[in-house]
Amino acid sequence: MEWFFVFYHNQFPQGTGFAMYGPEHLCFLLGIAITIVFVCVVYRRATPEKQALLCRVVAGTCFALEAAKQVVLLITLPSYPVSQLTLHLCGLGIFVQMVDAFVPRWRKTTREILYSLSLPGAAAALFFPDWTAYPLLNFYCLQSFIIHGVLLCYPIILLASHQMRPNWRRLWRPALFIVLIAGPIFLLNRRLGTNFLFINGGSAGSPLEVLENLMGNPGYLVGYVGLVLVVWLLMYLPFIITDAFKTKQGKPIGE
Repeated sequence: MEWFFVFYHNQFPQGTGFAMYGPEHLCFLLGIAITIVFVCVVYRRATPEKQALLCRVVAGTCFALEAAKQVVLLITLPSYPVSQLTLHLCGLGIFVQMVDAFVPRWRKTTREILYSLSLPGAAAALFFPDWTAYPLLNFYCLQSFIIHGVLLCYPIILLASHQMRPNWRRLWRPALFIVLIAGPIFLLNRRLGTNFLFINGGSAGSPLEVLENLMGNPGYLVGYVGLVLVVWLLMYLPFIITDAFKTKQGKPIGE
């Protein structure tokens, strides 16, 4: 517990972190998967009123976890680290999730963003964590695992209950969302020396680092866009095929 609220990596003794895909990492992934399955079962059995409440609880939990981290940073550090501003894709997903849970009229947009951006972003963060330098019994390590698990849980319970059906015709909405924020964040990264959205450099140990090594920087951004398009194709292809089959059978296509 001596290192529980330590933030800066250089303050840890050598060898206190965990290995990517080591036993600790895999146990966390398994625990998150089991928890999501459990929440899906509970959600599907709940009444519509309780489902709406559960969505708000999940979204509120995510928001509270991020707020707690920001408070701890402000209290425990002499100066606030600008790298911890909530401008990564997952940080922005927290607010999109809150809007989805509390403002139903925006759901065609928020749910497309949650499926196409927040879900793969949270999954990528869990599979390629950039917090491996932290010991497991550290506030920032635990918060990172839990908050990305919650970000993953929210769209999955909506998918599992058939309350969210991705539609490739609405992909322009998350695409426009990214276009509007990418430029300002790129310039902010240059000014602050940060790397929000990983558009100024690939995250260590991730596929983006491989692209950066192969294509250079900023050339790797072309590969970054290509990777996003491939991921979107894989994510939307099952729904496109299903819609085509239903059309052929003369059946109505769900929203």
